[in-house]
Amino acid sequence: MRRLGFCPFYLIIDSIRNKIICIIDYLRAGECMNTDNTKRPIGVFDSGMGGISVLAELMEWMPNESFVYFGDTMNAPYGVRPKKEVRDLAFDACEYLSEKRVKAIVVACNTATSAAISDLRKNFPIPIVGMEPALKVAVESRPRGAVLVMATPMTLKEKKFHDLMECFSQECRIETLPAPGLVDLVERGVLEGDEVEEELRGCLGDLAEKGVSTIVLGCTHFVFLDEAISKIYGHVSLVDGNKGTARHLMNLLTGRDLLNRETLDETRVDLCSSSEDPETIDMFKRLLKNRIEKIMNSRKKMETEKELEKRIIEEIRLVIRENKKLSEVEKKLISYRYGIQRDKLTESEKIARKLNMPKAKVEILMENAERKLFNIIKDRI
Repeated sequence: MRRLGFCPFYLIIDSIRNKIICIIDYLRAGECMNTDNTKRPIGVFDSGMGGISVLAELMEWMPNESFVYFGDTMNAPYGVRPKKEVRDLAFDACEYLSEKRVKAIVVACNTATSAAISDLRKNFPIPIVGMEPALKVAVESRPRGAVLVMATPMTLKEKKFHDLMECFSQECRIETLPAPGLVDLVERGVLEGDEVEEELRGCLGDLAEKGVSTIVLGCTHFVFLDEAISKIYGHVSLVDGNKGTARHLMNLLTGRDLLNRETLDETRVDLCSSSEDPETIDMFKRLLKNRIEKIMNSRKKMETEKELEKRIIEEIRLVIRENKKLSEVEKKLISYRYGIQRDKLTESEKIARKLNMPKAKVEILMENAERKLFNIIKDRI
């Protein structure tokens, strides 16, 4: 195994799920000697920096676990290498993580998954979870336009991806785009600014003209560029496979009684690299902190939006029950529209059928009712 470079690090950042997360890596990443299989760490590896985005998601989903992350930065990027070479590098990484006595391995690299996942599962006696472009998620979101899959050249040309694309080719138009230049930006820690925007514009072009409404970030590196992409292409939805991978691993560990259910005060992470450059580990730390903070902010935003939605529904219920400014028909329309009598927002056509009214009339009445409703509740929210 190649000699690995490490540097001492101890960092405390804001907690995920109200926990203190302690990220620790040692000059010698200590061997994990737990006899209790549930307390053994989870191994995660990537060709370099991209897998850190997956690691952050795993920490969010499984805060009671410990992790060993290996970034093969000395050999990055994998996406432009021959398949056999990528396969050999993936085996090296899994052997290294196995020596750390990990209980499962996440191949946090779409390219390595394409090249080696089947062989890895045959040769290592622990659960191994791979990554693939989240095309299924994108298609099931019913995009209004084409779906663009951005990935490395190897991922896009492998049979595994072509089989996946074939499954959904009848659902919507699917385009592919190799983007190796974006991997280099993330490896250098360049996530925003003129250089990033220039590279993105040159790579993606005019997405509105191309009719693209959804981008699948089919490389874990690209997740770090989500804000830069949204800044330029605000009309486009972004999809990645990190959440799905974390959920799948958690379910897998639960099914095999390997999930650590003991509540811990800290989450331990050993950050390891094949590079001898101490800056590499510093970059891992910065990217991990960056991603964890984004995940936390996103969760807080979702909780705030859910709380606001709950308050609005409560106010609507009050208006329907007590306010005399709305007619009975308007109250019924609002009740259906905002899920008071249903679990979710109801389309005009369904409401029209329920109330035995023409759809056009329902839409006119609904517009008037919603205007009245807004004027009634706007000062209460």
